[in-house]
Amino acid sequence: MDNDVLCGEIKIDKSILRQIIKEELYKLTSDIDNNILNSNVVDNEDKSTIKCIKYSSNIENKKIYLDDDSIQCLINNLVNKHSQFFDRGDENMSIKEFIIKIVDKLVELTNDYRIDIENKEKKFNVTIDTLDCNIERLKKELSDEKSRSTALVNEKNELKKICDGLYSDKSELTSQVEKLEIELNNTCKEVKQIFKSVKKIDSKYKAELDPYIRLNKLEPFIVSSAINIDALDKIWRVAKLAAKNNELETSEIIRKYFEYMVKLFNEAKNEKVVTIDDVNEGEFYNIHDFECIDPNKSYGGIVSKVYLPGFINNYNHKRIEKSLVDIKEN
Repeated sequence: MDNDVLCGEIKIDKSILRQIIKEELYKLTSDIDNNILNSNVVDNEDKSTIKCIKYSSNIENKKIYLDDDSIQCLINNLVNKHSQFFDRGDENMSIKEFIIKIVDKLVELTNDYRIDIENKEKKFNVTIDTLDCNIERLKKELSDEKSRSTALVNEKNELKKICDGLYSDKSELTSQVEKLEIELNNTCKEVKQIFKSVKKIDSKYKAELDPYIRLNKLEPFIVSSAINIDALDKIWRVAKLAAKNNELETSEIIRKYFEYMVKLFNEAKNEKVVTIDDVNEGEFYNIHDFECIDPNKSYGGIVSKVYLPGFINNYNHKRIEKSLVDIKEN
């Protein structure tokens, strides 16, 4: 029997087989030594040689080929030393027993290995099943993630398109706002300057305006100043008071304030409801259209200075206020 074949069939390393053979040979050697002690048979040298040759030939016919030189040497020594104690046929029986012991040992190892392999196979199968389940679960999770990723990419692309559109709209709106701000600043520049100037006048004049005009913010200031003719008249009267108090700078500030609000009032009405007098120095003074700032001067002469132009209500063609002037008597 070929030990390479045995090793191939049961997948046992050759070194294991060699070790088994050695162990059995040593046992066999011990048995033969005991036989020598108990035997009274002594063969001559020729007979011993013949038996040794037969035994060696017998072993060769059994085809026990060993790769390990130490095992081959052990077998040869065993045969050469004890061949005279093998009777005809005994050597075959010994070889059979030897082979049987080897095979029994191999079968025992094979069974042990098979049980061990089967147990490991069961464990491996459980592990493989678990891994297969995990693989399938991970594949599903990966597929789900890919689907979600695709959906998110599509959503991202849609949102990017919307954002690009919004950025474009924002850019256009920003440009429009900038233009409107420039236009608004240019439009409101004069009234803003008037508002700042009025807020800086003496508190006694602001006290005169407070019951009628809102001085806290620009928008209420504009609306309350140009709401009606009475508001315009109140502004004019405060300007006249400053002029008579010889506070000409304050009077000039309020005069510009008055003229601007008349302009807004007429624009809001979409017609020229109020007309401001066009008064110039050198005109002849008359008591119907003019009021002299100096009450001690006579009622005649030429306008020498215009402090505040008067105005007329075009609805009823009535004069609301006369122009405040100074005159040079004739």
